[in-house]
Amino acid sequence: MVPLFLSVFIGIGLASLLLIRLRSLERTATLLVLSLLFVAYLVGAYQWYQWRNSSVKSDRDLYNHLPREQRPGGYVSSDSCRACHPQPYESWHDSYHRTMTQPATPDTVKADFDEVELSFHGERFHLTRRGEEFWVGIRDLEDDQKRRPIELRIRMITGSHHMQVFWLPGDHGNKQIGFPFTWLIEDERWVPREDTFLRPPSRPPPNEMWNTTCIRCHVTAGQPRPDHQAGIFKTRAAELGIAC
Repeated sequence: MVPLFLSVFIGIGLASLLLIRLRSLERTATLLVLSLLFVAYLVGAYQWYQWRNSSVKSDRDLYNHLPREQRPGGYVSSDSCRACHPQPYESWHDSYHRTMTQPATPDTVKADFDEVELSFHGERFHLTRRGEEFWVGIRDLEDDQKRRPIELRIRMITGSHHMQVFWLPGDHGNKQIGFPFTWLIEDERWVPREDTFLRPPSRPPPNEMWNTTCIRCHVTAGQPRPDHQAGIFKTRAAELGIAC
């Protein structure tokens, strides 16, 4: 939306200035052009406001469902180390440790979400991108196509080197459940997640929950913090990714 209304606004503005400079332009036409320019400005300003407002809501929705980057115990985040230890900080910042766990944004997601269709264990998954957001539509393979699928926004990813693992929101709180497909970065393709981890062949694939599994190694000082009475997770970590 942003490129569209900016292009229209700039185009009308340049055309208006050109017309105003023509010697043969009468006063009535000048007023008409100025009026059109003013209307175009109002439309552009309104669309910019709508885009900005939707972007803020999208960011708020994203981070409200992620593990909180806060916890007691003297953790002050890696940014606090930068002033006194610039070289170690830069070395760490360029590493895959920093990007081990990240919010799912256009800057971090490397996988294909361009209307991708996947199927697994009797379910069909439809992957789409909506602006800055990444969504999964889920339905049973035997469902009537007229029924609306369950739609979930992917908010968090693990991995940025060889593969990316994606997480779907669970119940209330910031519970994260494993998406059953993994993106292989070098091969540029989706594969079943159960094929990317070594497990005893006699055991069925577990229903992985990030809050109690990956949190132990892939964030800094993670705390699952299940609230059994409320039935939700209030997970937090000193920092997403692996840091000091």
